[in-house]
This record gives sequence, structure tokens and C-alpha cells, in this order.
Amino acid sequence: MATSRRKFLQSSTLVALAAGFPLDAAAKSFHSKALLNGITGSGAGAGSLLSMDDFTRCLRTDFLLKHAGTNDTWLKLVEVCDSRKGRERQTARECFSLLFAGAQDVTLQQNTYDVEHSSLGKFQMLVVPVGSSQYEAVFNRLY
Repeated sequence: MATSRRKFLQSSTLVALAAGFPLDAAAKSFHSKALLNGITGSGAGAGSLLSMDDFTRCLRTDFLLKHAGTNDTWLKLVEVCDSRKGRERQTARECFSLLFAGAQDVTLQQNTYDVEHSSLGKFQMLVVPVGSSQYEAVFNRLY
């Protein structure tokens, strides 16, 4: 299949422009549109809009985790850990982890769970077992 020089230059220009578009600008744009569309702490996909400060205010409170085929499980948020170092803490970017403790007789598998909290609302979160009755969720954001 032959490609004309004109067609090649047009395609290359579009690819170069797309590659030069900053990711953080795209993330900020998406975040702003989500807020304008009314996505808040209790909407679909809201977990992506919850900040480290939101979770810090909920330390030592209970979260209900639900997943098809498993019993509803309560976990207590026991630690919020900021993973940014030095100057990174001055940026709008967030990288943090949440540590949860659960009952000794319940074992959750790594999975994305529907989560409910009295003040944060409903959202989804990937939860990974990290020890005996301990679970972690990690958030890493560009904006």
C-alpha cells in the first residue's frame, strides 16, 4: 500500500502534536470535567477524586467492602501513608497508600471492591492483601 508524501506528513504532524500534549494538562482537564458533570464522593468513579486528606479524616473508621460472590466485609482504616518525598509534596500530584485491618476469620482476595463509607460515600477501590488480616490500597495521581 503506497502512502503519499502529503498523507505521511499530515499523519506525522498529528502524532507529534499529540505526543507533545502534556499529560498533567490532560489529567487536569479530565478532573475539571468530572467535577463540572457532578461527580462527587458518592458518584460512579468517585474513588479517583478522593484525596489523601479525605482519607486522613477517616482514620480509625469502618469501610464496607462488597464484591459479587463474597460476603460483605468491614475493614478499619488504620494508616494513611504519603509516599511522596521532599519537593514532591509541594506539587499537586498525590501518591499515597491506605492500610486497612480486618477480622481474623475473613480473608479477602486481591480485587476491585465496591466500597461504602458514611462520609465518603460509594466508590470502587483495588484492595490487595499484605499480611494477616491486613489490606492495602494505593493511589497514584498525576494532577
